[in-house]
Amino acid sequence: ALAIAEYLQGDDDGLRSLGVAALNALTEHLYRRAGFAPPAATDSFGGLTLEADDRLGMIGYFPPLVARARAQGVATYVVERKAHLLGRDGSVEVALDPRPLATCNKVICTGATLLNDSLDEMLGHCAKDAEVALVGPTVGFFPDPLFARGVRLVAGTRLLDSVAAQDCLARNVKFDACAQRTVIRSEDYPGFESLLARAVAG
Repeated sequence: ALAIAEYLQGDDDGLRSLGVAALNALTEHLYRRAGFAPPAATDSFGGLTLEADDRLGMIGYFPPLVARARAQGVATYVVERKAHLLGRDGSVEVALDPRPLATCNKVICTGATLLNDSLDEMLGHCAKDAEVALVGPTVGFFPDPLFARGVRLVAGTRLLDSVAAQDCLARNVKFDACAQRTVIRSEDYPGFESLLARAVAG
């Protein structure tokens, strides 16, 4: 598993995906050994709450979240690489330029930035006091380096039944029934060293 996790350091997106998956599996193994269960998420906003006067930044286009932000009248700036999505529609602007993220007080970032190796760059454009959430099924690894970079919330997906999940994948159906969305807040996370100590002691 460690050898596969090292694929994350390469340049091939497919191999990087396998690397993230291996890292997530190692993380889940340690979580279980340490008796740590990431809290269940109550929504798909990664734990962020929106107010009418917020300026929301999105790194990656999340259609349901954009729709909710638009319904609440929240000004939203989306950084997206897909040209056909670019443009402005009411309170929502979709563009290529990440620099306006610095004007956003709340930011939702797709976990896909891990796969295309753009996460570090995108975080560099966020305001230092912004509330940043990294969201997506790829986000199931130790969040320590993210919290050190100022990310406050890490929202991923945890498999509750790996055998059932494999069956769902084999049948090409969603595995919602055997998975759970989770969100870890920086202030509630015990830290890797503490988890490791608990796992060893157990």
